[in-house]
Amino acid sequence: MKKINLYPYGFLFSENTLTNIPGNFVNIDLNDDYYFYYDPIVDMEYIHTSDAFIIVHGHFTYVNPDNVVGNKQLVELLFDSFFNNHTYFLNLLDYLAGRYVIIAGDKSEVNFYNDAAGTRSIYYSLTSSLVSSHANFIADNEETSQDNLVKGYRNLPKISTKTPFENIKSLLPNFTYELKGKSSKRFFPREENKFIKMKHEDKLALFENITKLQLKYYTENYKSIFHSITGGYDSRVSIALSKDYFDHMKFFTYTISRNKIKKTNNFFTRYEEDKAIVEQLISYLPINHSFLYLRDDKKKMSTELESVISKNTLVEHGRPLIPHYLDFVKSDYNIHIRGSTSAILKSPYLSLKEDRGVNFLSKKLISNIDSKLPGQKAKKLEDYVKEEILKYGYDKEIYGYHGLDLAYWEIRVGRFQSEVFNESDIAFNSLNLMNVRALFSLALAFDLEIRKSNYIFEEIINRNIPILNFFGKNQMLNLYEQNREELNSKHYNIEIYDGNDDIINRINKSSFYMPFNYFKIGNYSSIKYIFNKKAGFINLDLLNRYSHPKGTGYAKYEIYKNKKLLLSEDIAHWKFSNNISIFNLVKGDIIEIKIVVLRNVQSSSWERASRIHINDYQEVLSKEKHDVEVLSTSPFSRIE
Repeated sequence: MKKINLYPYGFLFSENTLTNIPGNFVNIDLNDDYYFYYDPIVDMEYIHTSDAFIIVHGHFTYVNPDNVVGNKQLVELLFDSFFNNHTYFLNLLDYLAGRYVIIAGDKSEVNFYNDAAGTRSIYYSLTSSLVSSHANFIADNEETSQDNLVKGYRNLPKISTKTPFENIKSLLPNFTYELKGKSSKRFFPREENKFIKMKHEDKLALFENITKLQLKYYTENYKSIFHSITGGYDSRVSIALSKDYFDHMKFFTYTISRNKIKKTNNFFTRYEEDKAIVEQLISYLPINHSFLYLRDDKKKMSTELESVISKNTLVEHGRPLIPHYLDFVKSDYNIHIRGSTSAILKSPYLSLKEDRGVNFLSKKLISNIDSKLPGQKAKKLEDYVKEEILKYGYDKEIYGYHGLDLAYWEIRVGRFQSEVFNESDIAFNSLNLMNVRALFSLALAFDLEIRKSNYIFEEIINRNIPILNFFGKNQMLNLYEQNREELNSKHYNIEIYDGNDDIINRINKSSFYMPFNYFKIGNYSSIKYIFNKKAGFINLDLLNRYSHPKGTGYAKYEIYKNKKLLLSEDIAHWKFSNNISIFNLVKGDIIEIKIVVLRNVQSSSWERASRIHINDYQEVLSKEKHDVEVLSTSPFSRIE
């Protein structure tokens, strides 16, 4: 089993020599001005002259496909540009992958930068010159006082810059901390998203290149690479991107038991379904995979291990997993690939249906800490959270980046995930393939509707291992079964009216048609859709398979917007798809489709002939106004 050490992969920076340092740490004396204590097990590159220095501590690699450089050359570029061309320095950070801290400075100032999503946590003291990877490492070396708000809400560090100590704060990703002035400021975003105008295909290609450059580096430099997978999207994407490196990786999934669990609550059901999906995946993939069975192979948490983990992290997440990890992972120099920051790519705080702001964000963040203290304490918490929201600019756009996207990126993922990584550090170091500012910007350059649809992930999967899109993602049904279920479950609420617009009947059927016993002049069947987006248009795909030159004049279909006729077509003219777009819609508009009887008939065959297949109904969010209200691909559609 691996050694149990305090603050693995960590560091502490100080203007003074310190004594309360773990025995495995070493020290760099920076001209008697500063002292850098660090765990030597992790990668590090630095440049130190008589009057300036730069340190990159942690694992990292530069992943700009247009400018591939090694780590030593990169650090030279960072050192030179930090002091001579700061814009270029920041541009370099946009393509820097890994989990690291960058410390650069001289006698007059020292600046700290963390990785894109802050997976290398950075804490600083408000009362001294200490900056560290771990809040408790600072507390070991100076006097501290308890933060009263965190005392009442112990999970508050998950969603804020607070720690259990009044005088110790965390640094958010995209911000730099300056030691001498004890101040932090935002350095990203600093310009409009440069990927906005890039073609979809080019975005996806760049996305792949960036992630695969990482995989190439880590498989060449680490003997032990562990890759955790589940049944969801994130794992599917990282598996697809890793296809050329399967032989270098050991995959694993933690679950409850080898045997099927009889209990039916949501917790056990989720694990059972996830295990079943993973079993499907690995049966089609040439990978070395293991299940970690938490209940079957019980492993106790020793008092020593519990104590060390409690100091290494400020939150509890998967603590019972740690003994299993330690038993599973044998070597020290290793990397664990995980997908826990990739939700940033899907803009989870934004909505296609409504505008959200400070009140939504405040409630959402507070809901993440599971606290229910009433009265003044709850009000104090709410006031503090809103104060941080405004402080960091999450109430507005910053160079076109939505404040809610930045909030999820920086104060949700950047705080919670960094502590999750700290918790498991005692077993292995962590890497997220999406943790690159350029990747986050690429994803956020897609339209919101595309981000919400999982298009990016599904396209990446399709370009690499298409079969992974076939199996259910976070559900048991595969793609065929999902389509079959959807087909079988689709029903229309059909209303039948007479020529006076009085309702005759209501039926619920799996297809839209006019029942033959109502085939009388003037009668019509109707279905309605209510437009749900704030503004935009809809795309309709209608198909009526009946076509006969002698069948015209018996029935037609019509489309209305708020009772205004937009389009009509005789059902006998066109037996191919009619792709219809209806523009200039706002939330609440009613789109009605009618099948209208033009002649009395008695044959039941007209019921079959009248059947309209609605192959697609898609709402698209758009603020653009159009001169036309409706467009149609059928040459027989009559547009009013």
